[in-house]
Amino acid sequence: MNIYIESLLNGLMAYWDEEKDAARYYVHLLIGDKHLTRDVINGRQTLVEGEETFKEIALIELERNIRYCSFNNLGKIDQKHPDERMRHGLYGYSKDYSTGKNYYIYVEAEDKNGKIISKSNKEKGSVFVLENGFYSLFY
Repeated sequence: MNIYIESLLNGLMAYWDEEKDAARYYVHLLIGDKHLTRDVINGRQTLVEGEETFKEIALIELERNIRYCSFNNLGKIDQKHPDERMRHGLYGYSKDYSTGKNYYIYVEAEDKNGKIISKSNKEKGSVFVLENGFYSLFY
């Protein structure tokens, strides 16, 4: 099953292909965390990603004829605050502004007997927010 994710202002919208024998769909919203740490490697401080873990924060059950879902009032968790991004580190190098966190959505299709018959891959979504009157265009 294919899933498509679009960015909204403070939200995400997902839509997917129809599964012929589906009686209902389950839409899962997850937060993925890469557990970023700073380690000294070869005398330089380096950002190191750990193993990504996922936490489910929303589950929506939809009827078979509805193949879209939107999540609103989401915060931008994949980047640090704008002021933090604008600062520069030592010697003019810009700081990394990733938090290691992202939103993911996947969909499961269930038949009328209650068996999961199809499942999409986890797809990453990025939320747009207003920053100083402008849309955040960073991904």
